[in-house]
Amino acid sequence: MSGLEPLVTVVASGLANVALKFIEAVSVKIDTKNRKLIVSIDEETNNNTTERLKKLDEARESLIEGLQAIEELKEEANLNKIEADKALQKILELENNKASLEEELQHVQSLIKADVSTFRKVAGISDADIKKERILGFISGVLASIIASIIIGSVVWGFKTYIKPTITEQEPPNTSEPTTNL
Repeated sequence: MSGLEPLVTVVASGLANVALKFIEAVSVKIDTKNRKLIVSIDEETNNNTTERLKKLDEARESLIEGLQAIEELKEEANLNKIEADKALQKILELENNKASLEEELQHVQSLIKADVSTFRKVAGISDADIKKERILGFISGVLASIIASIIIGSVVWGFKTYIKPTITEQEPPNTSEPTTNL
């Protein structure tokens, strides 16, 4: 009922103002000859009162629409709050899952390290052997690249020296004489 209190207050004060203006505009005369009570309202006051009543109705309708809009906004805000709470809960669940998965990953990594070190011991491989194999692999890769470069350079030199001059020594065909096809 708290949402209607502003509406009731505005309408009540507006009606009180209209009633006071109406009382001020009413003129009461007593006709002693005919024994009648004559009550009259001047036309301007009547029009003003009608206009004020219309304005009060418009204000009441605007207030009702405003209160309805406020209620709709409250409902929407409540829905948004519920969705935000759900999202926060989901984030907390994901953070908890992340923490447990990180622990599991560390456990698996420690198992893998243990398995690798066990395999090295069983196979008789030491860290010095691994370094030596890596250095030998690097050196053999460099030597293979040098040998491949020498072979390719030799092929190119041979092509330029022996094969290309024989191709350029051939005479190009004479194109100035017309050829006839019979």
